[in-house]
Amino acid sequence: MDNNRIRKILNRFETLVAASITDESRVIKYNTSISNYRKGMCILWQRNNYSNEDIKQFQRHIDTWFQIWNELHSMKGCTNYTHMLSSGHIAEYMMNLQNMHCFSQQGWEKFNHIFSTVYFCWTNHGGR
Repeated sequence: MDNNRIRKILNRFETLVAASITDESRVIKYNTSISNYRKGMCILWQRNNYSNEDIKQFQRHIDTWFQIWNELHSMKGCTNYTHMLSSGHIAEYMMNLQNMHCFSQQGWEKFNHIFSTVYFCWTNHGGR
């Protein structure tokens, strides 16, 4: 999904949780987890240079999110993206680069989709 759709889902995630999860303790965990993820992502998405306090606050929110997320999903919930966030790699990039906005992967992901489409639809390797 594109970045705008993900942000819309993220902003209304509590509605999705309320409609799909009946166990109250899991509802609280999901809502707390996603609230911290959202706060962390808002810091990451800012267009200004990060202060040291912004980076510390970002990692605190991500650590809280990941601890709860890991309780809910264990290894199944760990992807390369969750690893990058929870291990501090993104915070390190934030510290070194001072702004991640100019390094958005949306263009690369779109190019990769176009390349995959051409490869799998218009070549013999794609089966057609």
